[in-house]
Amino acid sequence: MKVTTKQKIRDELLRSRPNGLTSKELSDRLSINPNLVRVTLMNMDDAYIYKWMFTKAGHGFVSVWKCVQVPENATRPETPPPKPRRIYDEKYKARKRAMYAAKCGKVIQDTGSGVRTQIRGPWPTQVQL
Repeated sequence: MKVTTKQKIRDELLRSRPNGLTSKELSDRLSINPNLVRVTLMNMDDAYIYKWMFTKAGHGFVSVWKCVQVPENATRPETPPPKPRRIYDEKYKARKRAMYAAKCGKVIQDTGSGVRTQIRGPWPTQVQL
């Protein structure tokens, strides 16, 4: 059976180290790209940031990761799927337009390209002298 990166991180390092490891230490020990280790840690359900430490240079912080034992019979909680961001944004824009129209008496039309323009007219180029 092929051992995945998650299994390597989980079994060989995080659970055997009670104080946890940084993503750099994990990547050095496993000889894996540090970016792959960071992405894998973010996507693991049983990995978490235990604490933040100063870097060796003293300019910033580095995260120390740990891993917990997940019971065999643990089930994932039933949560509704999140609404797509696009639907939320459309409803938000419609609410804002309605509030603006009620406040100022002006209507903002949506051009469809994501850019809102206020219809004022007549434009200087349209005025006949």
